[in-house]
Amino acid sequence: MERGARRRMLPDHAAAGIKIMRKLLVLGLLVGLCGIAEAQTPVVGPESAQTPAVVIPNHWDPKRRIERPPLPSNFQIRFLTEHDNPPLNYVGRDGELTGFNVELARALCAELNVATCTIQARAWETLVSTLRENRGDVIIAGLQPSMQLRAELDVSDPYLRSGGRFAVRSGSSFDPLAPQPRRIGVIARSAHAAYIETAFPRAELRRFDDAIAQRAALAAGEVDAIFGDAIGLGLWLNSAGGTCCRFSGGAYLESRFFGEGHVMVVRRGETTL
Repeated sequence: MERGARRRMLPDHAAAGIKIMRKLLVLGLLVGLCGIAEAQTPVVGPESAQTPAVVIPNHWDPKRRIERPPLPSNFQIRFLTEHDNPPLNYVGRDGELTGFNVELARALCAELNVATCTIQARAWETLVSTLRENRGDVIIAGLQPSMQLRAELDVSDPYLRSGGRFAVRSGSSFDPLAPQPRRIGVIARSAHAAYIETAFPRAELRRFDDAIAQRAALAAGEVDAIFGDAIGLGLWLNSAGGTCCRFSGGAYLESRFFGEGHVMVVRRGETTL
C-alpha cells in the first residue's frame, strides 16, 4: 500500500469558521495543483511579463456523468482515513477530523443523499486490514494504486493528482531549459529529484535532506529554483515562511515518477459502492 502525499460520526459543520476553513483548504490545494495564473501545460520557456488568467486543470471528461444508483433508505457508508497527513486528513484545532479527504467524503454523501455516513480515523498501517475485516467500507486516505492493492481490492478512478512544481524567489525569472545550467534544489533520493535528473539533464542539482533545508536555500538565494510536491509547496508559499517566493510554470504530472494519483479503495465485489 503506497501513501500519497502522507471516532465517530462527525457532527454537522455549519459554523462560519468551519466554512472559511474549507474554502481556504480548497484554495490551498488548487494553488498547489495549478498555481496562480498557470495553465495545465508546464511552462518550459521564459515566463511572460503579462500575467494570464487562472486556468484550473481538468483531468475529467465533463460529459462523463454516472447516474446515482437506487439506494435503500438504510444505506450507510463508513469511510476510513488517517489522522495525521495534512492537508488531506488531520485533526483540526477544534479536535475534529478535517482535511481535503474528509470534506470530499462529506460531499460524496451529500451528492448521493446518504443519510448515515461515518468517517473513522485509523493508523495508516491498519487501514487495509480494517477494510478487509468489514469494519469500514471505503478507504479515502491518499492511497496510490499499486499492483498488490489492485490484486486484492477494488480501486476508484484517481480523484486527486499532485505531481511536481518549480518555486522561485519573487521577482526572479526562471527557465529550466535555458542554455546555461540552472541551480535546482531537490530533496535527495526523492521522485522529484529523479524526475529532474531525467527531464532536465543539464540542470545543476543541489540535494537537501528535507524540505525545510531546501526551502531555506531558495529563500537565501543559494539555488535558482526548487522542485517538489505541488501541494506541499502550495501550502508553504501561502504561509508566512513562503512570502519570499512564488510558483514558476505549471504542474508536472508524469505518472512514472509521481504515481497515478490518489484513489479510494473498497472490498472486491462491493458493486454498489
